[in-house]
Amino acid sequence: MVKQFAPVYPYDYIMNFKFPTYEYIRDIKAPVAIFHGTDDWVVPQGSSEKLKPLLKPEDEYVTIPGGEHNNLAKYPVYNQKMDSLLHN
Repeated sequence: MVKQFAPVYPYDYIMNFKFPTYEYIRDIKAPVAIFHGTDDWVVPQGSSEKLKPLLKPEDEYVTIPGGEHNNLAKYPVYNQKMDSLLHN
């Protein structure tokens, strides 16, 4: 993902952390909820959308219009969905 912002740097050698969520998401037995803001400048929405085909039928992908990387809790849709998930 970092390569998209500055492709000239050798990030493969610099970055030590990999997050291969796609390799593990199918093994998760509990329901999964992915929240992503449309204005996230850290993680492009396309990155999380790639996980949608890997979700189980009971999993959820929630798009938050206008949401950024660190402010999703200020949106009512986020809080409503979190409340419903935590009360089940």
